[in-house]
Amino acid sequence: MFLFYLSFTTVAYPQSKTNLTIEIDSSVVGNVLIDFQDGINQHFLTDSLFYKKSFVLPLSGPYGLLSIQSPPDNYISYLVNGKPGSLKVVSDGKAGFKIIDQRNIVNPFDTIENKIFKEFLSAAKPINIKLNRFYQDNSLDKVKTTDSLKSIQINLIKSIDSIKMVVFKKYPNEYFSYFMSKNLLEYAVNTSDNFDYLTLLRSFFVETFPDKFIKNIEAVHLLEKIDIKLGFLNNENDISKYLFTDDNNNHFKIGEINSDYILMDFWATWCPTCMKQLPIIDSISKNYHPSKLQIIGVNVDRKYLDFKEASSLLSNNWIHVVDSNSRITRFLNITSFPKTILFDKNRNVIYRGSVLNDLHKLLNEIVDLDEKKTE
Repeated sequence: MFLFYLSFTTVAYPQSKTNLTIEIDSSVVGNVLIDFQDGINQHFLTDSLFYKKSFVLPLSGPYGLLSIQSPPDNYISYLVNGKPGSLKVVSDGKAGFKIIDQRNIVNPFDTIENKIFKEFLSAAKPINIKLNRFYQDNSLDKVKTTDSLKSIQINLIKSIDSIKMVVFKKYPNEYFSYFMSKNLLEYAVNTSDNFDYLTLLRSFFVETFPDKFIKNIEAVHLLEKIDIKLGFLNNENDISKYLFTDDNNNHFKIGEINSDYILMDFWATWCPTCMKQLPIIDSISKNYHPSKLQIIGVNVDRKYLDFKEASSLLSNNWIHVVDSNSRITRFLNITSFPKTILFDKNRNVIYRGSVLNDLHKLLNEIVDLDEKKTE
């Protein structure tokens, strides 16, 4: 039987970055969205395509996932590793795009080449038909607000998940089985609060796949993330008691910081939007006394020198934390960058997002209002 061919000869993965070239025809530049999932973080590449073609992006596992889409339903994904890879995005002559001249990248959802995916689709077809009919009869908004419909949806999705586990368990040494199971677990972590179900999926994941998959960075990260979620569901997580270490090796807990509000900004030098927002966050730090608003910058760069160079341009009102091992981002379930979190006086989260206009408005409402009350 010919299986999806993604072979491994060693447990360690010496490649830690992509070597990817993307060419995009000018006729489709404004119509496509391109992003790259490195196994832990998501990188949006669309804006960068205006001025560069080569992308050296981090890899947290053997492969990352490159996704290209244009409205309404033109979508394709490729697995990318550290080998020199390339593709060209051109117009399909209609409203969408097509890919030509691809090299050293693999479409994981090709049912001709990928026999495992084909087997799963065949096994899941009856449930998928039921799920599609369910969505045809019920809008997503209606499902979200109707408990009985939500229960039906959850049970149908769980049935599909069960089929995935049965099929992928048959091929534990194939990367595609691991890749799909990892995505299944990650989706569940982000969407489910069912302790027993998350525990079941975690057990399947660690008991099915060998060390060559389970011990790579992205898998370790995911398992820590689900353990944190399980701890959260058991009321074991408390951010106010989390021990941080700043870039001067000082230890602190945000519950001990003498400030009315704390703004935590998650950023990286490889994130263009983060770098654009840093000066804006820095200006916020200058507008409020630390006793009113303390800003903590959480940098997720893997190279300390990259962080140090960028942070040297910021004011000394910040507390800087380097989270190169992603423990803080996992604890707070940060999956994209930039991201800002605002904590109130009781260290409850009152804002979580990346839209600075919303943050400005909120700060003006709460911090300034508190200042007026104390005058």
